[in-house]
Amino acid sequence: MSHRLTIETQITDLEAAMDALRANKIEFRQQGQVLSLQTYPYQDTSINLKTGLVVSGDSDRVQTDKSQLGLLRGWYAEAKFKIEAAREGIQITDRQETIVNGRKAVVLSWQNG
Repeated sequence: MSHRLTIETQITDLEAAMDALRANKIEFRQQGQVLSLQTYPYQDTSINLKTGLVVSGDSDRVQTDKSQLGLLRGWYAEAKFKIEAAREGIQITDRQETIVNGRKAVVLSWQNG
């Protein structure tokens, strides 16, 4: 049976999306307003920058796990924050990964330019 999984991530910024994918070594192809991901486990996953939706699976192909799609959202949020911070003259000075309430979290340190 065919399945398609859609997660509303609101990924709409091309620059932040591409920065996030490149930083995490995810290969992709851009076709207009759609980024088609090529790297396992994201093959058959696309990001529609116009709608902000991430869609995984097509026809009878396997869907990407929801937790993996959640990582995309986190990577995008971090890239978007870094871009917006730079526009405001804020320099990111450190990045650390930690556990907060049993969940992985990223902590960014910065200073005003």
